[in-house]
Amino acid sequence: MGDSVYPAPKPAAGVVADVLGISQEQAVSVLRALVRAGYVVAPRVPTDPMLSAYMACLNSPPSNHRTVLTNITKARKRWAAMGLAGTKVALSHRFLANSKAP
Repeated sequence: MGDSVYPAPKPAAGVVADVLGISQEQAVSVLRALVRAGYVVAPRVPTDPMLSAYMACLNSPPSNHRTVLTNITKARKRWAAMGLAGTKVALSHRFLANSKAP
């Protein structure tokens, strides 16, 4: 797909380590625990490999430049909407109140 026009985000483990004041190894453990609990840790804007995976999942892959661009736009909009909705659920007070601590 070529070079992305979006800058690569800082690695999630680095963000967690900085915010919590913990080591990178501890931050990776936190992220792995989230994944085991059913969450996805992903950048807000889909990366080129993520877009390629999206294209590969389509029943009818794009066949020309215009349809590739259209599908990339759709993928980014869908990804943004799902990411915002998922984050809202994960951080909602109702969800937190109903979840049971291990």
